[in-house]
Amino acid sequence: MGNEQSGVRRREVLRGVALGAAALGSGACGSLRAGGEAPAEIPPAEPAAAPPAQPRPAAAALETPLEAPAEHLAELPAEPTAAASDPDANFAAPDLGDGSVLRFVAGVRPGRRGGYRIEAEEAYGKLLVHDYGHGGAGITLSLGGAQEVLDLVRARQAPPRDVAVIGAGISGLACAHALLTAGYGVRVLARERLERTTSWVAGGQFAPSLVSIPRGDSGSGRFERILRRSFAGFTRWEGEEWGIFRRPNFATSLTQGLGRLPADLAPRQELERLPFAGPEHRGLVVQTLMIEPPAFLTRLQQELIARGVAFSERTFGSIEELFDLPEPIVIHATGLGAGHLVEDPAVVPLAGQLVHLAPGDHPWLLSNSGYMFPRRDAVVLGGSVESGSNSTVPDEPRCRSILARHRRFFGV
Repeated sequence: MGNEQSGVRRREVLRGVALGAAALGSGACGSLRAGGEAPAEIPPAEPAAAPPAQPRPAAAALETPLEAPAEHLAELPAEPTAAASDPDANFAAPDLGDGSVLRFVAGVRPGRRGGYRIEAEEAYGKLLVHDYGHGGAGITLSLGGAQEVLDLVRARQAPPRDVAVIGAGISGLACAHALLTAGYGVRVLARERLERTTSWVAGGQFAPSLVSIPRGDSGSGRFERILRRSFAGFTRWEGEEWGIFRRPNFATSLTQGLGRLPADLAPRQELERLPFAGPEHRGLVVQTLMIEPPAFLTRLQQELIARGVAFSERTFGSIEELFDLPEPIVIHATGLGAGHLVEDPAVVPLAGQLVHLAPGDHPWLLSNSGYMFPRRDAVVLGGSVESGSNSTVPDEPRCRSILARHRRFFGV
């Protein structure tokens, strides 16, 4: 790595690269400016302070094998069979009693002021492609974002070349799958096991919520292209094996996330009355997808392992360490960790509380003053946003407030 002085100089250069000083090209690489306005759904907040840098361990001590997650697919019940599209339906509420509560959960969405970052840069003989900052739209944008990453890589280095993917959440796995399918050699390095990622505890609806759109992407059509590519990818895997189902979302109002979906992908219809027992509510129905994170992520990782992708546990302390990897191409998809790893001050944590209830036969989604996403593993209630908080400890009073709001909606 050279002497201490050259190392300091290199870090200065890399930090400038990370903040956009050396971005490649335009258009498909997106805007590097972090000054875009966050959408109304994301409360403004100062970014959380980055943790102090840790001493860099020896490389040999950093990597240990990551086991595949425990088998979740066989435990899940079959797809619910009730006819959610029946105009005369009068759906009963799920069991909202205290005895139905399985657990309280907290997750932290990786937000980014100015918009998600999907772009490429080159330094010290490496091609580094970033894919992070998706807020509450990580699942929704994952497959389309991975195709954008593939486009950036393929335009600069054609396969077969070796690629290191940093991060094993939905973005990292999606990138690994897209690159592997295109003929690249792939290995995945991650700090957390799959079950400990933010993606694992996500709700799973296909709707780009709580995410800022880069100014250039909105005007250029890139954001819509990402949505369409993601939607096409998920529908190819539709079914119980991958945990992907078409679902009507009954909403009391059009949320920003649902409103961003192209009408031909997610048709919507105004309703005089939402089809639920209990108090009457006007609203609308939007046809979308439910992607069950535990089932989908488990199946995706299983496929990658079966096709020869190695998973290793490794912690990175700085952007320099990405350039020390032997692969000529590095995909950076660390989510919230990007704030510290590439020293991006625009990254902001968006914590959220969830309530998991016992599952049942409920083939629909609900958006009111929060959301209810019935899945085969649990009925998931959520919708809280704590901008600037990176705590993964469940906040019981907030969780009980979420539960109380849904009880009022159903009049129970």
